[in-house]
Amino acid sequence: LTCGSECTHMILGHKDLTSPTQRYIDSKVVRTQTEGEWLSFDVTEAVSEWLNHRDRNSGFKLSLHCPCCTFVPSNNYIIPNKSEELEARFAGIDDSFIHDLKVFKKRRHSARAPHLLLMLLPSYRLESQSQHKTHRSRRALDAAYCSRNVQDNCCLRSLYIDFKKDLGWRWIHEPKGYEANFCAGACPYLWSADTQHSKVLGLYNTINPEASASPCCVSQDLEPLTILYYIGKTPKIEQLSNMKVKSCKCS
Repeated sequence: LTCGSECTHMILGHKDLTSPTQRYIDSKVVRTQTEGEWLSFDVTEAVSEWLNHRDRNSGFKLSLHCPCCTFVPSNNYIIPNKSEELEARFAGIDDSFIHDLKVFKKRRHSARAPHLLLMLLPSYRLESQSQHKTHRSRRALDAAYCSRNVQDNCCLRSLYIDFKKDLGWRWIHEPKGYEANFCAGACPYLWSADTQHSKVLGLYNTINPEASASPCCVSQDLEPLTILYYIGKTPKIEQLSNMKVKSCKCS
């Protein structure tokens, strides 16, 4: 069994124990190979939530979606199969000894076994990191700073877009909407100016308030958005770049 196009791996995590709903975490698009390969997923946010709320730890779910086909080596012909199933095996777990729990426990430290890599920082490093983030957020005008300080000046403004209600988009299956955000506000002298030109322009506008030339409040950091949609009955995962505004600047 081979993949004629691409296979998608998705990891989802349960929101809590009382609800059967799931939360999308990450995905990867890969091509099947004759030899095994490692696939890593960033589950930092989910693990952090588990550490703070241990009762919400209901594990991960891995699902695979593949427009599969059968390859015939004799004539190099590919036969599409609509009902083919792609099977995922975990090295170190789904071997022939999977049913022998004692053997599995002996091999749990094997390099082949699936594992979760965690990094813990000492308290003094966390305090230093927190102070650094606070200082950085004031420069970046991100959500952490703008939500604490009501500003008429350039800052990040919250904006939630519902794909169906606001845009009339019915083709996106997940998520239903997202925090797009936007940047707005005045740019007075030295307010988050990212270049010398912005500083000079801000000073010029301060001295000459009736002048038309002035810095503009624009987005600085943007993040992608991963969406799930369907073509027929086939699920597709795609990452749309520069969809979420995370911080602003005067430029």
